Amino acid sequence: MKYHISVKFIAILLATVLLSISVCSAIGIIGLVGMGLYENTVEEKYEDQLVNNCHGLAVELAHRYASLKLGGMPESYLEFYWSYDWVSQFRDGYYFYTIRDYDGNMLESTLTGSLPGAKTYGIEITNVNYRQVVDIRTISDNYYEFATEETCTDESFPNEISEEPVYTDVYYDYESESTKQISYRQAKLGKCTVEIFLLDGALEEEPYWDLLRLVYRFRYDLYWVLGVSLLLFAVCAVYLCCAAGRKSGAAEVRAEGLNRLPLDLYLFAAIAAESLLIMLGMETLDHLIRYTTYNGAVPIASLFILVASLVFVAFCYACAAQVKMPMGYWWRNCIIGRILRMFWRCGKWMIRGCRRFLGMLPAVWQLVVTALGMGFVLFVTYLLAFGNSFYRVNWFFVLILLGEIGLCAVVFCYAVYAFGVLKKGAEAMAREDLHRLVPTKYLIGPFRTFAWELNRLSGAARRAAEQQLKSERMKTELITNVSHDIKTPLTSIINYVDLLEKPHTQEEGQAYLEVLSRQSQRLKKLIDDLMDMSKASTGNVSVEIQKLDAAEAANQALGEFSDKLAQAGLVPVLRAPAEPVYVLADGRHTWRVLSNLLSNVVKYALPGTRVYIDLTLQEDKTLLSVKNISREALNVSADELTERFVRGDASRNTEGSGLGLNIAKSLMELQHGSLEVTVDGDLFKVTIAFPTARE
Repeated sequence: MKYHISVKFIAILLATVLLSISVCSAIGIIGLVGMGLYENTVEEKYEDQLVNNCHGLAVELAHRYASLKLGGMPESYLEFYWSYDWVSQFRDGYYFYTIRDYDGNMLESTLTGSLPGAKTYGIEITNVNYRQVVDIRTISDNYYEFATEETCTDESFPNEISEEPVYTDVYYDYESESTKQISYRQAKLGKCTVEIFLLDGALEEEPYWDLLRLVYRFRYDLYWVLGVSLLLFAVCAVYLCCAAGRKSGAAEVRAEGLNRLPLDLYLFAAIAAESLLIMLGMETLDHLIRYTTYNGAVPIASLFILVASLVFVAFCYACAAQVKMPMGYWWRNCIIGRILRMFWRCGKWMIRGCRRFLGMLPAVWQLVVTALGMGFVLFVTYLLAFGNSFYRVNWFFVLILLGEIGLCAVVFCYAVYAFGVLKKGAEAMAREDLHRLVPTKYLIGPFRTFAWELNRLSGAARRAAEQQLKSERMKTELITNVSHDIKTPLTSIINYVDLLEKPHTQEEGQAYLEVLSRQSQRLKKLIDDLMDMSKASTGNVSVEIQKLDAAEAANQALGEFSDKLAQAGLVPVLRAPAEPVYVLADGRHTWRVLSNLLSNVVKYALPGTRVYIDLTLQEDKTLLSVKNISREALNVSADELTERFVRGDASRNTEGSGLGLNIAKSLMELQHGSLEVTVDGDLFKVTIAFPTARE
């Protein structure tokens, strides 16, 4: 309910009214303070204005007297030259005046008798400028006509007459209906006193004085009205900020209706509306105050302020709704934001295009193109700054040119620094310091790419060195292991042949022959494994990929090894899907892989445990895993177990060449499959993957 649209509408109206009251109160307080009505009364201010008006009237009366009486100025020209605004403010017949010179002699007077009850203002005036007429001539359009020549020779002019050259004006005299030329000199009237007598109603009182008297009565009440209205407006504003963009029963903030307008467009419309309201309001109020009474001005002014407040509150409400929306909606939605984002995307697109273009060029040409581009920009800026001459300089482009020169210097220094970093990295590689990488933190563009290539080259060289060292170690181990594995059955064969050559019983001879047969088979198996390893690692093996039932192949392998598994005390558990699972594989090589895996199980699995063979489907491949518990502690990593001549029995007391997993891995790769070994404590797991045959 608190976010219902009716509640929001009432809050907006209430905030508008309170803001209007606050503005009106503030305007009243500012006006009263500006006119000093907290220190003086309205009548005192009115009296001050009356004195000022009388002073202006006195100056114009003195000027009029000096121009007509002392300067010899025709009255028609005087009306053309001087507008007498102050005189027009006083109504004829309600004011009288006298003008006396500095000796107190009467110069001019409109006073005919006593004026009981009239307000009297005596004003002393000094240095009234006027024009002393020298010559007046009637002229035609093309030549002078000396039809009349009036030369002023009155010697009663004041003492101060300028010695400056004569000035000439041309004006049209409506009385004689002729164009006249008047020549004059500037003159100055000395000290004089103007006494003004005002009757009631002499100065027509402007209507806004009644408005001032009304506001003056409530001058102290305006403060608490302003405070209370601002406080209540703040409460409404807080509620509107919280309710903006929210609906009853909805958790998300969402601007709707006019609130979705771009804020800058909304702001422009609000400023235009406020400006129009202020302009119309000022014109309307000026007209009402001047030509009617304040009774019509106050409602009109209040209406304009109310509409302006409504526009302001609506804009702030829309602004709050958009600012509260996530992802910077107010910025992304405004027109300026859209334009800036468009320029930003265009700039990034141009930069990306330039980078791609430069990336297609060799490093040297990248530097050449960059240098040519910077030179072209400098040349264009130079032409804009100096043009064709050093004497006509556009300082704005000169500053830009200096900035571009500074930028070029920075780019040059950076290029020197980057080349230095790359040179140090290359020198470190030349000294075989392959563990020292080229730092790329402060490198950009082709320099960073070059540094990456150097680091990649260093890493490749380091890996090659490590691989070579590993190959040498493996070669040594290979020779040692092969020698050991061949020497053991060969030694047995030699010893038992020697025993057969010596006297022996028939039973002993039979036992010797059995040992010779077993060691011969062991030696043959080792040689066959070596041959298979060589063929599998070099790919010199024929492969016939065909559709094969993986579950059936696993069952056949388990059947062949059932006796050996039983003798080792192992229980095989095959878990496969009920429906047939077909893979793409070579039957002969698949049998050899399964045979090697089950041979490892027989040799190294812990007696009295189960061996799990799981067959699962995974996307486009079929996985067959063999899991068992190792009899001995596995202190060898999973990767090393697939190396040649590496056995789980590090003491090499059991039979085996250590080539079974390596041969199985090579055969799986020849069939486009894979073999992975996992060791988790005593759990040993081998997973082979075949491509799944599609129906």
